[in-house]
Amino acid sequence: MLENITENELEYIECFLDSQCLVECLFHNADSLGEFDEDKFGELRMYQRSMISHEYILDTDIVGLTKEDQFALRKGAGDLYCFGGRCFGKSYVVEILDMICAMLNLDGEESAFSSIDRIHIENILEKLIPALEYHPIVSLWKRRIKRNPFVFTLRNGHVMTSINMNLMCVDEETEILTDKGFQTYKTISKSDNVLSLNPDTDEATYEKISNIYTSDYDGDMYYTGGFTNFAFSPNHDIYYNWSFIQNWQKKPISNLNLNSNSQIYFKHAFKYNGELRTEPITFKIRQNNRYFKNVDIDFNVWLEFLGWYISEGCIEEKRNRIYISQSQVANPEKCKEIESVLRKMQVNYHKQKGKCFAFDCADMVKHLKKHCYKGKKIKIKTVHNCYNKKVPDYVKNLDSSQISIFLDSFRKGDGYTYKNLASKFKTEHVYYYTSSVNLANDLQELVLKTGKPSSCFTHSNHRKNDIHVISELTSKARNILLKNITVENYKGKLWCVETKPYGLIFIRRNGKCCWTGNSKSPGQNFYGKHYPRLYLEEASLESEEVHTIRKDSVAEAGCVLRVAGMTNFTKYSPAGTMSYDPNKQHQVLNLPQFVSPFWNEKKKEAKIEE
Repeated sequence: MLENITENELEYIECFLDSQCLVECLFHNADSLGEFDEDKFGELRMYQRSMISHEYILDTDIVGLTKEDQFALRKGAGDLYCFGGRCFGKSYVVEILDMICAMLNLDGEESAFSSIDRIHIENILEKLIPALEYHPIVSLWKRRIKRNPFVFTLRNGHVMTSINMNLMCVDEETEILTDKGFQTYKTISKSDNVLSLNPDTDEATYEKISNIYTSDYDGDMYYTGGFTNFAFSPNHDIYYNWSFIQNWQKKPISNLNLNSNSQIYFKHAFKYNGELRTEPITFKIRQNNRYFKNVDIDFNVWLEFLGWYISEGCIEEKRNRIYISQSQVANPEKCKEIESVLRKMQVNYHKQKGKCFAFDCADMVKHLKKHCYKGKKIKIKTVHNCYNKKVPDYVKNLDSSQISIFLDSFRKGDGYTYKNLASKFKTEHVYYYTSSVNLANDLQELVLKTGKPSSCFTHSNHRKNDIHVISELTSKARNILLKNITVENYKGKLWCVETKPYGLIFIRRNGKCCWTGNSKSPGQNFYGKHYPRLYLEEASLESEEVHTIRKDSVAEAGCVLRVAGMTNFTKYSPAGTMSYDPNKQHQVLNLPQFVSPFWNEKKKEAKIEE
């Protein structure tokens, strides 16, 4: 057999025992690893030589060394934490080339590659496949390749799998509906209950939050565009279907074919079964200007009054007086409705110059101040004006039929119903107006709880005040054209919550709402795994939750870590802890962007300006 191997071929095979020589002989074109030219050689840049693992040339089977000591030698020659700027080839050397070397040299070993989402995993592992399939030497190690998740199995028994860190999140502008209203990542807490959908009954209920996840992110984001413009990370499960007659499904948004002319539908309606309140509400009301009496007011009547008060009312605190404004000339029918409500409440009201109704009731003023205002304070006291109005919390927890009573009155005061009689379907469009942000949020939540989808937008009036418009929508699902979905770079906070048992949450972005999947435990795919070799891409974005699970997924003797990422971490994050650990200083490689051979003064000036 030796007669069939030339001296040059034998010398070439010896290159397998030197990592740098191996990769420079195998790959002359870093952009196409499937190519091979025996007359051309690659060239690692000088600073990249320190990124190459040298564990393959070690003879760890030394007599007298325990397995742990033998593995410690491997870690010393293989571990690397490479953080730095873009474009100096850290992913290429620390991960891509090293994975190929490991596959060829480490017989029967299991390794794993992990990153923050499916896109980052594909970007790296798809570059391995041309080498394994087309390279005349590498392809001799016969392989079987699976995708989603990636699994590479070679004839020498080496197996490498991909693990998604599961950053299934939304951007920092997205809000989630809880029992305390729409919340951002800054305001939500684990004590809140999040609105979740039972997909079998279409009923929404408040469920406990299992976990809240937040992380810094710099990567691809999917924007639905058009009228909606939701923002999801590539691995986030959206809740959608292809038509109204199909079943709703949860799948990562990155699974969609964005080149298709099709459209999908997002659900944005639900059934809500709140509390049907039948007991009256009681106030101490003056009778005939002589004495006070506890008056029981039917709760539905009270809801009708609240609608008028929050839309058209105000209080005069010094006199404990309540006003409901309405023009008796322009809107006589509305005035009749207000008078009817006040008579049912048994209050002694009087009309003022044909513009408003007024009555005194200290007990009722106290109640309205407590439940109907939230916002700007002066000297610890809430300012009771139209900009600080809100809906009482107890109204938001009512049955949809009673919520409708409140909304009907409010709409008559500060709303509008447009009837499109020219349409074949005789549609009605209902709008509610307010200058209070809190009230706008509450009104949209109430409309949703009556089973009607809703959107909200803001515009400025002639007085340069912001007016918030809440509209009732007629369609039970929101259509999204696939060609309108774009993938753009996003740098900022990612966040989401986890809730059980349904795993569906209600979100809002730019006033538009929909149901979507929630995050699962990040890093859950590390459970039950024991790897002697692990690669981490975008390690600076690894969260505490993932790190806690991942650090226990190592083999019994230890794990060789090959870590690459940007320097966009804090000192006390998982990546920062690695970088600042004195015991790892000889394993940390931190290079700036300008070591790249393509760096020049023009790019330097552009980066400074940026």
